[in-house]
Amino acid sequence: MLSDLQANAKFYETRATECGQMAREAPDGPQRVFYEVLADYYADVARDFRGVIAKRTVASLAAE
Repeated sequence: MLSDLQANAKFYETRATECGQMAREAPDGPQRVFYEVLADYYADVARDFRGVIAKRTVASLAAE
């Protein structure tokens, strides 16, 4: 289960990086804003996954 969460976190981190790069390459305007917002969203989702991973790790260590 933990490896699935880590894989999802990595997936969204990669997407955030890709969208950030696309935003930097896009001309000014709606397309750039779209990719910036999308990169922020993916980064937030990845951060949430990392938070869940941290909580589960602490919980599993406490249970030992």
